[in-house]
Amino acid sequence: MTNYEKIKTISIDEMAEVVTGCCGGCVMHINCTDIEEGMTCTEYAKQWLESEVEQ
Repeated sequence: MTNYEKIKTISIDEMAEVVTGCCGGCVMHINCTDIEEGMTCTEYAKQWLESEVEQ
């Protein structure tokens, strides 16, 4: 199994954790001002991952 294949098997929750970074750095370059009050970065990342791609 390649690293790419392994990544494809992780859940959306695990992916949200990965893209927000365990060290506090976000690799998605999302606009953090869009995060609703009380929402964590990981929750926002999951919402973003589930949304349609903007053209």
